[in-house]
Amino acid sequence: AHGRTGGTVVAATASHLAHHPEASSSEAFALEVRDNLECRLAVEPLAAELAAERATSEERGELLALIEVRASGIRHYRMLDSRVHMAIARAAHNESLLTIIETLRSEFFLWADAAWTRLDWDVLSAPEQDFGRGHRALVQAIADGDQEKSRRLMQHHIEQGLTQIKAVIAAARPD
Repeated sequence: AHGRTGGTVVAATASHLAHHPEASSSEAFALEVRDNLECRLAVEPLAAELAAERATSEERGELLALIEVRASGIRHYRMLDSRVHMAIARAAHNESLLTIIETLRSEFFLWADAAWTRLDWDVLSAPEQDFGRGHRALVQAIADGDQEKSRRLMQHHIEQGLTQIKAVIAAARPD
């Protein structure tokens, strides 16, 4: 398949077991998500740092506007999350980095959407429904041009997801 810039897009496969043959299917699934998050941990903090340095005033404004949008449900929340992360990746003004992040996020959400769409939006607390909560400080750091803080906050943001996935993997293991 061809991506946005004409290059090849890596297709995510359903055979999670091929990468982790020693694991059960649910464990293999969790391990693939972990692998993906580890890669995102390597590249998205760099994108945030570069965005703090290179974002145009329009891009900074777009990011600031996005974190003020109130999510109306799980799908909307997930869409806003993708829009923020991809806006940060674009604002880094590095085509290679953008392509990598685009691919990693596409793979991640093939998996995550299956889990997210099963969540009942109405049982989430108001802070959990507040899309901006997890992104506000990060976006503000980028808008302020604070490269180090932007990198650190994006790293923390991705690490939180990685911690959750590692807990799921640990829970799946009958140790």
